[in-house]
Amino acid sequence: MAVCTADPACMSVGFDEGNCFCSAYDTFSTSDPIEPIHIQGWKHFDIQQGRETELESCTFDYEYEGSEILYKDVENHPDNKGTNFIVAFMENSQKSLPVELFVTTAKPYEIKVIVTSPKWTSPSVYESFTLTSGQTKQIFISNEFRMYGIGRGNNALSVSASDEIIVYGINKEEYSCDAFLAFPIDVLGTEYYTVSHFPSTYATEFLIASVFTDTAVDITLKLNSDKTMIQFEKKLYANGDVLNVLMNPYDTVQIQTMADITGTKITSNQPIVAYSGNRRTNVGVGKSRDHLVQQLMPTITWGKRFITLPIPTRTTGDFFRFIASENNTVVNTTGFDYQLNQNVSYTLELLNAGDFVEQYHTSYFYGLVVSSKPIMLVQIVSSQVVEAADPAMTLIPPIEQFSSEYVFTTPKYSRGEYINFFMFVVHSDNAAGLQLDGEYLPLTQEYRKITGTNYLASYVAVPTGFHSFRHTSPIVMFGGYLYGLANMESYGFPAGMRLSPINVPCNVTSGTIPDGIDNDCDGLIDEELCDGNFADDDADGLIDEDCVKPSPIDGQWNAWTLWSECQTSCGSRASLITGTSYRSRVCNNPKPSNEGLHCKGNPIELMSCVPSDLCSCCPTDFSCVSNNGTLLCYQVQDLPSKIRDIKDVCASDGYSLLRLDSKEKFTFLSTAKFAGANYLVQGKRLSNEGDWLYLDGSMVNDFFTQWDNLTNPTAENKRDEYIVLQPHGGYTWLNVDESEPVSGYLCEW
Repeated sequence: MAVCTADPACMSVGFDEGNCFCSAYDTFSTSDPIEPIHIQGWKHFDIQQGRETELESCTFDYEYEGSEILYKDVENHPDNKGTNFIVAFMENSQKSLPVELFVTTAKPYEIKVIVTSPKWTSPSVYESFTLTSGQTKQIFISNEFRMYGIGRGNNALSVSASDEIIVYGINKEEYSCDAFLAFPIDVLGTEYYTVSHFPSTYATEFLIASVFTDTAVDITLKLNSDKTMIQFEKKLYANGDVLNVLMNPYDTVQIQTMADITGTKITSNQPIVAYSGNRRTNVGVGKSRDHLVQQLMPTITWGKRFITLPIPTRTTGDFFRFIASENNTVVNTTGFDYQLNQNVSYTLELLNAGDFVEQYHTSYFYGLVVSSKPIMLVQIVSSQVVEAADPAMTLIPPIEQFSSEYVFTTPKYSRGEYINFFMFVVHSDNAAGLQLDGEYLPLTQEYRKITGTNYLASYVAVPTGFHSFRHTSPIVMFGGYLYGLANMESYGFPAGMRLSPINVPCNVTSGTIPDGIDNDCDGLIDEELCDGNFADDDADGLIDEDCVKPSPIDGQWNAWTLWSECQTSCGSRASLITGTSYRSRVCNNPKPSNEGLHCKGNPIELMSCVPSDLCSCCPTDFSCVSNNGTLLCYQVQDLPSKIRDIKDVCASDGYSLLRLDSKEKFTFLSTAKFAGANYLVQGKRLSNEGDWLYLDGSMVNDFFTQWDNLTNPTAENKRDEYIVLQPHGGYTWLNVDESEPVSGYLCEW
């Protein structure tokens, strides 16, 4: 059994019979593959994707043993990147479009991914693919896979990978869409609180998916009306009642009601997946409606400090919901409204765990939220009023869960393209180190100050596709959020986050190995560079006590090779003969590492050229003349016949009658041997029409016609007429009807 590790210069790797193959693409996208180039020393690995592969020493992080994939151990940090996910979809308002998964990775080598529906067969789901940094896989799944109504199901997907991937779910219908950031199994929890918008046009809802066998789930309903009843498995439940559910892997349960479900508590004896939101609703004064959904953070990951941002280009303001995890929670919000040009502050008190308060912020308010005990904060975007947009629901990660990098891909609008914004919050001392797709932000980037802090807020518009937003220092943490808007449709979700268990008692542990945990219990996670300089990077008097992952190293191209000799591609006829020269370069100066970016651009460049052996493309029984890149492959057929009997013979053999449409062809024919006096060539005019046409309908160029009487015949013709070449008369043309005899005909390839 062999192991292959991806050379970052390769766009893809594979393993076959003990050999490793690195793939190089003419383009980063394989959706429009080029015709493979036959390069000496290279081998085909995947013909269907139209790519060539170079045989060299490679490795990757999974092994083949027969048809089974044996995954190596992968060190997972507690964040949104992972190797195993369980994903499900709540009900939307319609049933016309498929649900979607987007999968990408920050790894600069190839990752194997498998998506299945272990218990769902109507229809079943199976997708197997590979990807590397800079690539995104969009998967369409039947809308039958959604949960519908109240009840149980088996509507859970398994997403597994050979190394860390990033997964987003898109629950889309026309004019009703939202998206969520999926969390891997290793960061799931056993306690959640639900959130929704209220009042809701359609039902509020939440969904639970099980991961392990014999999972006991208790759902303590929190409804805003004591008169509301929910019927589940033939039993009625009211506010304060507890639903007990026993679940096994890939089981799902969905609960819906017209009441507000915010604050409903979900606990389990083993980690589970939980989502909540609204089937479809308007928000605020606008009438447009949208599906709302987020995958919920377990309470052990909740924090105490948050920063709120308005949605770029919006003017209608947003709603924020603050949900308590413990009794007697006090929340203080301070900020600045840039339209009112004044400070704004307020205090909220949440008496019991699961209590919540909704607060409206204008589209010009930037705020700091500080709570006495951990809370969950959710931003609910208002409906469209004037500017194009729609409701969306977004988790706001606490400052404690900020990351130093965000690798993400943007969803696609059901009717075209979203306008996508990446919103971010960064300490003022660190703004200069931010990079989008490997390029520093412009010096003209505008920021808004967060009152009472040293944080700055801003946003950048990003096109549809894969992106990386990071800081040059891995110990600089900042917040990142995605929002996309279009006419009466939008989405929103955190671009990524840590999911460290910060809402539990902290125990001092060894931090010499990066682990995404607060090892020294100072409220910071992985804050030491541990680069061999033995510096106290976080100024706490300790050295290398809580190490961070090494800084990403982006790949850089090495020098281009020399252009290759011109290689001939014959095609199906002379006009399709092409010549191609290529040169290549390798992304190893340096190679990308530590989740650094691939080199920008293509590893191969192609250039058109004139092959030196054009005649090699001609059929074996044809004569050939070539000069300065011009080629004539022709065949003289001495076959005395009437025109009507031979006019279609060339076509029946896969060729065409000779088309004398250039001076070069007349010159070439001077070397041909003709036994007869006249030969049928290409050119015809229909009866009672004066235009001479080639077989493709184009006009015969008079410049090259040399009629025997030196005049293009324009007399009215009573029958279809053809052009006949008289090679012994100075290569003049003769117009005759199809009943006339000729010495033969000329075919051209």
